Amino acid sequence: MLLRMIIQSLVAWRVQRRSRQLRSTMGFSTVQIAIAMKSDVFLDPAFWQALGRARSWTIDEDFKHWHGTIAEWKAKYWKTHWHNFIDHLAIGKDTESFFEQLAKNAPTKN
Repeated sequence: MLLRMIIQSLVAWRVQRRSRQLRSTMGFSTVQIAIAMKSDVFLDPAFWQALGRARSWTIDEDFKHWHGTIAEWKAKYWKTHWHNFIDHLAIGKDTESFFEQLAKNAPTKN
C-alpha cells in the first residue's frame, strides 16, 4: 500500500508539473495527455531516485561508505531497479506486474 501511495503521489506531481508545459497541446484530450504523462514518469530518473529514497535503496554516494559486497550494494541500487523496469517492459510485460513483483520483494520491517 505504501508503494502505491508513493507512486500515486509522484505521478500526480509529475502530471501537474508537465501539464503546465503542455497547455498549448492541440488535438489531444485531457485524458490522452494524462495517460501519456503517467507513462512518461516511470522513465524519469528523478522518479526512481525518489522511490529509492522512500525504500532506502542505495545511491552513488553510498558506495564510498559501503561495507558489504558489491553485489549487495548493486541489488539495492536505485539504477538497478530502474534498469530492471526497462528490461521488464522490453520483454513485453506491463508496468503493473513490475511494481507488483517489486512490492512482493520488498524487505519486511521488524
